[in-house]
Amino acid sequence: MDSLSSPQLSVIMPVWNCVDRLETSVGSVLAEKDLNLELICIDDGSTDGSGEKLAALAAADPRLRVISRENGGQAAARNSGLAELRGDFVTFVDADDRIEPGYLRELLQAIEAHGADLVVTRLTRSLPGCEPVRKPLVADERCAEVDAATLLNLTPNTCGRLYRREVLERAEARFPMGVSYGEDSCFNLIADAHCRRVVLHPSTGYIYEDNDKSVSKLRIAEKVTGMVEALAALAASYRAHGMSPMMRELLVGFASHALKRIRSMARHATQRDCARRAAEILRSAGVSERDLGCLKPKERKRMRSIMAGGSGLGFGYYWRRFHHLLRGK
Repeated sequence: MDSLSSPQLSVIMPVWNCVDRLETSVGSVLAEKDLNLELICIDDGSTDGSGEKLAALAAADPRLRVISRENGGQAAARNSGLAELRGDFVTFVDADDRIEPGYLRELLQAIEAHGADLVVTRLTRSLPGCEPVRKPLVADERCAEVDAATLLNLTPNTCGRLYRREVLERAEARFPMGVSYGEDSCFNLIADAHCRRVVLHPSTGYIYEDNDKSVSKLRIAEKVTGMVEALAALAASYRAHGMSPMMRELLVGFASHALKRIRSMARHATQRDCARRAAEILRSAGVSERDLGCLKPKERKRMRSIMAGGSGLGFGYYWRRFHHLLRGK
């Protein structure tokens, strides 16, 4: 069977109205001439000529496959790519980012050398007019057996990861639809719960172009709603796969993290509503107080209060509000 019909690696790239960036992003992937890969670009209803640009690039390199669809958002576009991939390993690259030479080879070598299911790196942030800021995830490559604590401390981005395809199939991993914020974390934790070994890798070869991406423009209300939606989607996936003890720990950890983020950005009434909804989601998933042991003591106490019907705000919140009012603000 030829390499085009049976690639080793599938790279999924959702594309929407970024025609000026495509030669750089697509070119950075296809520059890996010695790898047996396919690049799946999903044109998500672009109106700026991105579709035509992709067609021209595909005509010059048969490793590029283009899927055209009506606009449905990044999650839907990525899911279209997941449905079409043929590689044994899977990674994601956004259309306004780029990867450096050798990046994909490093990840492939690591996952095969360790017999791992997942390789995780940290993205390198690049600001316009500035040198990229490189902060490796680890100093030296290392492989670890998967547990909830390790997974919850990994970077939340889906980009910068390499998955073994059979893990995604076993997890039936898809990006949750209708989730405005937190979809990457949700997808990662759906897939990660089915991994056995993970490689933490020092590569900084994924360049994240920080150019006012759309997620940064989301209103606080959308971010808050999105995190609760992501929690519900994660719980639904775990219930469908038997809700193992580690899944319960991951669900509790994600809920704690989401509510902590919400406390930092939302008003009291919104925090209470989110805490109530999170408690409902956790209880419906079979989570009880005995599953809170994975949390640090302070967060465990807060989550225990939330599960009991409280807001989890604690005395400190009211003390700060009292001083805020005294200052006349």
